[in-house]
Amino acid sequence: MAHLSLRYAAGTDIGRRRRVNEDSALAGPSLLAVADGMGGHPHGDVASAAAVTALAE
Repeated sequence: MAHLSLRYAAGTDIGRRRRVNEDSALAGPSLLAVADGMGGHPHGDVASAAAVTALAE
C-alpha cells in the first residue's frame, strides 16, 4: 500500500487596496483552510480568525 504525505504551508497577501490583512489560514497534517477577511468590512479579521479557530478545534 502506498503512503501519502503532504507538505504544507500557508500565507496570504494584503493586496493593493487594503492596509491590514484580514485573512486567516490554517495548515496542518489533516486540514488546510483559508478564511477571507471580508474585504474591509468591520471586524473582518475577527470573523476570519474565528472561522479558522473553529476549524482547528
